[in-house]
Amino acid sequence: TNMEEKRNEITVTLVLQREIAKKLAVTERTVQSALRFETNSPSAKLIRAYALNHGGKMFEITKKEVDNPYKEVTII
Repeated sequence: TNMEEKRNEITVTLVLQREIAKKLAVTERTVQSALRFETNSPSAKLIRAYALNHGGKMFEITKKEVDNPYKEVTII
């Protein structure tokens, strides 16, 4: 099985994360969820736009299953 999952994530500094939460009157948890694309509300989109326009970086995260590199290792 060669399963592959892709998702986006925006990374920001902790300072920027707190600034966004304060400016948009939301919790830091709300900001984190939006930056991990776990939410897609209008405020989540605003959070992502603000983050990217203030130095945040967006990454495409690929989760791909790989073969066990230790299958030949014997545990005694």
